[in-house]
Amino acid sequence: MILNIVLVSVAGGILCLDRVVLQAMISRPIVAAPVIGLLLGEPFTGLMVGAFIELFWIDRIPIGAYIPPNDTIAAILITASSIESAHNLSHFSQGLVVLAVLLLLPLGILARQMDVWLCRMNEKLADKALAAAARGDTRAIARLHLVAIVRAYLFPACFIMMTLRSVLPWSPGPTLDSPIG
Repeated sequence: MILNIVLVSVAGGILCLDRVVLQAMISRPIVAAPVIGLLLGEPFTGLMVGAFIELFWIDRIPIGAYIPPNDTIAAILITASSIESAHNLSHFSQGLVVLAVLLLLPLGILARQMDVWLCRMNEKLADKALAAAARGDTRAIARLHLVAIVRAYLFPACFIMMTLRSVLPWSPGPTLDSPIG
């Protein structure tokens, strides 16, 4: 399960980059959730979650300075937690998906705050890039762009990893009280 959490976090960070860097629409829930479902062996669950989250927040688009809830992170978390919980229980139920939606959908709003913070940090980087451009320092400009891209990847990936690690049930392995064998 830890390997799946890392895999989902890496893929989720890449998918979330589309919200800031690529903007090829792969960060939309209807695309991101099935990708995560495919990685975890349940593409239908991903498609079901992605379609629901897409319809839920389809009217929230980033126009002007408005930053919408992070529907990508919500779709990734709901898909991964539903699939991993079903694997742990050895039984899939649509009730797991409903429970995951009810519990994890608010995290899309919380992740919006992370997006706002990243935008503010990028404004500071843009000011530094302007100062570097005035000096003619192109290497500093390239480095500042790279810093912004790395932040746009790492923060969602870490958010996904920490959330899945805290939400999913896990077994720490044998303890001193457990029988051997």
